[in-house]
Amino acid sequence: MIHLHASNNLEYLAAQLGQQLYRKKNNILLPHTIIVQSLGMQRWISLQLAKQFGVFLNCQFPFPENFAEEIYKAVIPDYELSPLYNNKALVWLLVSLLPQCIDEKPFEPVKQYLVADGTISQVRLYQLARRLAYMYDEYIVYFYEDILQWEEKPLDAWQVILWRYIKNSISVDSRMCHKAQLLQHAVKAFGESKNAQALKQRLSDEIFLFGITVLPEYYITLFNAVSSIVPVHIFQLNPSKEYWFDVRSEKTILRIKQKIKSKNIPIEDMHFEVGNPLLASLGRVGQEYIGMLLDFNVEENINDEHHYTLHTNKTLLGYIQGDIYSCIERGKNGNDKLEITPDDRSITIHSCHSPLREVEVLRDYIIDILNHTSIVPNDVIVMAPDIDVYAPFIKAVFDEQVLKREGLPALPYCIADQSYKNTSRFISAFSDVLEVMAGRLEADKVCELLDYDEIAKSFGIDKHTVMSFHQWVEELNVKWGKDTNHRKQYTNTESNAFTWHYAIERLLMGYAIPQSAGLVDDVIPFDSVEGSQAVVLSCCINFLETLFCFFDEAQKPKKLAGWIEYCNNLINTMLDVENNSHDYENIQNLFVSLGAIVNDNKLNDNIEFLVIKAWIEDFLSEQRASSNFLSKGITFCQLLPMRSIPFKVVCLLGMNDGQFPRLDENISFDILRNEKYNDALPHEKDKVKLPRCIRSKRNDDRYLFLESIISAKEYLFISYQGQSPIDLSSKEPSIVVNELLEYIENGFYVHDQSQSIRDCIVTQHHLHHFHPAYFQDNRKYISYSKRWLDESKALYGQKQDYQPLITQPVEFQKHNTAITMDELIQFFNNPARYFITRVLGIYLRDNVIELDSNELLSIAGGLDEYALNNEIVAWRIANNDIQQFMYVKKKEGVIPDGILGDVIVKNADANVAGFVENVKKYCMGEKHSYELTYTGHDGITVTGTPTLYGEKQVFYRYAELKAKDRMKAFLWHIFVCATGEFGVTTYVLTKDKPQPLAYTNIPSERAKTYLDKFLHLFNEGKRRIIPFFPETSYKYYELMHSQKKNKKYIVYDLEKIFYGDSDYNIPEYSDPHVKRALYKVNIFDDETLFAEFKDIATEVFSMIQEWEVQQ
Repeated sequence: MIHLHASNNLEYLAAQLGQQLYRKKNNILLPHTIIVQSLGMQRWISLQLAKQFGVFLNCQFPFPENFAEEIYKAVIPDYELSPLYNNKALVWLLVSLLPQCIDEKPFEPVKQYLVADGTISQVRLYQLARRLAYMYDEYIVYFYEDILQWEEKPLDAWQVILWRYIKNSISVDSRMCHKAQLLQHAVKAFGESKNAQALKQRLSDEIFLFGITVLPEYYITLFNAVSSIVPVHIFQLNPSKEYWFDVRSEKTILRIKQKIKSKNIPIEDMHFEVGNPLLASLGRVGQEYIGMLLDFNVEENINDEHHYTLHTNKTLLGYIQGDIYSCIERGKNGNDKLEITPDDRSITIHSCHSPLREVEVLRDYIIDILNHTSIVPNDVIVMAPDIDVYAPFIKAVFDEQVLKREGLPALPYCIADQSYKNTSRFISAFSDVLEVMAGRLEADKVCELLDYDEIAKSFGIDKHTVMSFHQWVEELNVKWGKDTNHRKQYTNTESNAFTWHYAIERLLMGYAIPQSAGLVDDVIPFDSVEGSQAVVLSCCINFLETLFCFFDEAQKPKKLAGWIEYCNNLINTMLDVENNSHDYENIQNLFVSLGAIVNDNKLNDNIEFLVIKAWIEDFLSEQRASSNFLSKGITFCQLLPMRSIPFKVVCLLGMNDGQFPRLDENISFDILRNEKYNDALPHEKDKVKLPRCIRSKRNDDRYLFLESIISAKEYLFISYQGQSPIDLSSKEPSIVVNELLEYIENGFYVHDQSQSIRDCIVTQHHLHHFHPAYFQDNRKYISYSKRWLDESKALYGQKQDYQPLITQPVEFQKHNTAITMDELIQFFNNPARYFITRVLGIYLRDNVIELDSNELLSIAGGLDEYALNNEIVAWRIANNDIQQFMYVKKKEGVIPDGILGDVIVKNADANVAGFVENVKKYCMGEKHSYELTYTGHDGITVTGTPTLYGEKQVFYRYAELKAKDRMKAFLWHIFVCATGEFGVTTYVLTKDKPQPLAYTNIPSERAKTYLDKFLHLFNEGKRRIIPFFPETSYKYYELMHSQKKNKKYIVYDLEKIFYGDSDYNIPEYSDPHVKRALYKVNIFDDETLFAEFKDIATEVFSMIQEWEVQQ
């Protein structure tokens, strides 16, 4: 007989289980059998029983499925469960069977889906086979009677016909059965005494089922049969001591009214009650399951009050748990509303902006509870609908080193139920390699592979090499594609542009020949690799060639056995197996299971790579690591059934609308659940009656929420993403959270009429953790982080006066006294950059390398168009052929491949044609380059090689005239004049000036005076950062020599130039070196800085303007 032990307290049920186990057994060597449905419950009940007995051993904890298999082996040894009915094996059988069936008339809808362009899509075939496999796997258990009926009296539906084909393929030997057949045989066999005796010898004296939320009728039927031989005890969590199996929510009653309205049945005759709204709305799963158990002839104590615990906590949580226990609705039917104190924190709901903020708020909440109560980390459980979403944030926020930096105590924690892919970088690397194999070898995805140490180490690549590799890939303009043949599959053109193979050719050629050599054997050399970098290059090329080898293999269809070998070779070649043996073993288990399927199914069909990749991804996403549950401290885990373990603090993350409860997937071909199909059947006897306790994600999640409310002993924490981080708009929480809030509002109140009870419970958190509200005397907003407090003070507190990066001159013993003109010009273009990089040796990245795998389609605006135009100008002035320019630029990957690139260059060539002709007028005369040297009074020697056209020096740029153009031209001009060897006139041509600027010849002594002044500023700029910014400084000089001399207006105009007021001009403050040198320092408010700024600007541009002539 089945004995049902029910209670609303799982700890009480554990004590009752202990009492049952304490009774003497007939065979003390035979282990106890406690059937559970999760490793977490196994661990918890083991700890509870160990506390009861002092020591607890000799007990086995099978899952229901494993226990059923043992029963079948004992009772019906002539029959065997075929492994091919397992959903993972069934997928491949269906992949083999479906193509053979699609020409039959009933399979016409299947054919329409699978066949595209006259051939079967293998990816669609796998996807359909996978859905069907899971559907049939559920049918065998949840609809086992219907499956057996299909086999006796088949219908015309293609799903039924397909099932018969499956059965005929697997059960060639009548001994090989599926679960429904085994149950049918077993129930018959239980009536025979020899089988009963054999089973009794193998089983414990009693069988116990503990903490299982719900089981299909299939297993209860089996356990009912087993109970005729040995007692079966079911320890079941029951939310209420009342008979609540007829209660319905108001919405459900309304729907029933609408259905029976046409049948003239009074709703009163249905005897429905609302009872407790939370119990009625959220408890459907428990209601159906316990109701089903009662329909079996069980011995039960379900309404015995002595087995239930009435919560006596005078808190909001305690009152709600009491209402559920008594199945009453607070605020109605004589149950008065209760007053709650405003500081009642037993239930708190937190609206946050992001998963990260949810975890940050949770951490402060837990620390606050640990500080003010006797609760310890082991008393806290945190659950989320998808723990993989929150795991990275949990590790970041609860990391021991992070807590230490923030002045917080260490919080021990463990994360359970993460998918294999998210718990192991080794498995994640393997998955990403497969993803690259399925694509077009996109540059960003290939480079990301080397971010895994597990891959990089296999090729002797370190982090510095990875950075160099990324830089090369960006400069080589690699986009996608292995080589010409690979690109041709997508573009139908013969071109190696933007491909990896051409990039390798350029790298190797550049190591031998400089880029200035131009085209060499149809390759543009890329000469950024030199010296010891050759070793780095060889490692990178080895990585790429290995990747290409496996990529080529992936394009060839193989049998499943061939794919197993392929994946093993890939892992052993590309990943660091030696230092990741545990993860390697997990992947090997995957291939062992696949190999068993191959052998059992005798599969010989060729499979595409995309199909085997999809199967591996499905397998890895389904496998979860549950071993960490309750291992130490705070437990973070997935919100799963059978997690109704009592904790003092229960926290729920991610209670977002649309994400929890999950939606059930209604598959059109799921005929046993499809009401339309069922209604269309002609005979009433053929119609399917939906069994109780069928799987429903939505109902399971709703019951999980109810169990969480019941399981929380002292505190219930709920958080959701209730505010947008982008526009701060409000979002609704999950519907179950709204139902809880609605119940609280209807049944409870606070004495203070100035605030609602919702305002007391729900906290709308701020976007940032450093908001000052968290550091005030406010119980709703709490933060214990000293680091966040410092951030808050820095942002919202009293502002400190910021100082420039360098306030005192830096003295060095040795200075380089020999410089080039290019170096001098670089200094005056950006003194801050020169000082930080050349003097301090600090290199600030202008931007992070972001590789783009999208091929160039245009060059419209920005620096790319500017660079192309000026290259064409230089090319045309040198009288080179524009067709050759097009070819070279395509080889460099600067312009799009094909006709589109030609069009872009021709348009740009037409745009610059007039400017080129204008420049050529001034470049007439014999061209010579001279090596000149000048030594100034400060002991600095300047060298340079100016180019002269007769007695003219010409500078041109196809852009608007900038102060930097004036600066560059004038520095070269005085350098040439200072040598005293030439009488020279320097011209500056830009596209916005129809006539050039000219600098007439300067007497040698005067030029030396000017150059010494510049060198003096340069010398000073090596000791500190001088406030000179070419564009802003020139603007100041210009304003001072205009009619607009009011200081207020001058500063306003200068700030617009320096800090920027539009998207069209790049402000000088946007340069990272200038920003670092003057972080939060306004040079126009600082009197000392502004005075020096004005002096230098006046000195420099007075010299320039004195000799500048507009032609």
